Amino acid sequence: MKNLAIITLLLLLSTAAQAFEVSISPKKPMGGEGFLLTITGGTTGSYEISYDNKRYAPYGSSGNTAEIYLPVKIEAKGAKKIVVKNIVSGNAAQTKNITVKIKKRKIKSVKLKEKDEKMRADEPIIQDQNKILLEKIRSRSEEKLWAGQFILPFAGKADIATRFALLRKARTYQYFHKGVDFAAPTGTPVKAVNGGKVIFAESGLNVYGNAMVVDHGQGVTSCYFHLNKMLKKEGDSVAKNEIIAESGATGWATGPHLHFGLYLQGEAVDPFWWIKFAKK
Repeated sequence: MKNLAIITLLLLLSTAAQAFEVSISPKKPMGGEGFLLTITGGTTGSYEISYDNKRYAPYGSSGNTAEIYLPVKIEAKGAKKIVVKNIVSGNAAQTKNITVKIKKRKIKSVKLKEKDEKMRADEPIIQDQNKILLEKIRSRSEEKLWAGQFILPFAGKADIATRFALLRKARTYQYFHKGVDFAAPTGTPVKAVNGGKVIFAESGLNVYGNAMVVDHGQGVTSCYFHLNKMLKKEGDSVAKNEIIAESGATGWATGPHLHFGLYLQGEAVDPFWWIKFAKK
């Protein structure tokens, strides 16, 4: 009888674990974009997601629903497998396998000018600075701090100097531009693109200049580089449309501009895509 009770309990747990569904939107994202993965049913908070060689935990929203915004790497294409595991109790678990089909992004490239290469050679990346900044960008705080549509960091029409995902080629290396550069005179007000908390505000970084990172919660972060002046400090809360800094030409900059980046779970995505997608 005891063994029968144990078997019955395991069957019940297994049945409970199966009672969840997984959906993604959009179903065919493009490289450099992302998608919303939603889980309904099961037990909120007991999920593990394996995707693109990384593991994620979704965020509970309401009732038995959990969700997470997941990024797509710029160069990604084709089918990617996603495994969602629902752990009910102990080793009792059930998994669902789904596939996200990724559209190939058309990559444009440009050769770096000699003065750009020289600037980078004269001031090589300080790895300790770079590591700390990347750790902040990868923040995955539980609370959702943003609401409604995201906005651009400048009021009115902004001149785009460099678009997202441009492949910059030098003689011995190449890299993707993981943000949008807006041409703007030094001192132009920079606005928070949505509500959040400043988790990084440091002056004098050799690559990024005066740099700020805002955590919007649940793996969504925005960054603002090459600033002339920062009007907020680490730990400050910011509201959407609030002026948080002034644009400049600090760090690796050949002229005054703002580098604006948007990240999902630590991976850069196209800010214009995100602004449009998050509106929905």
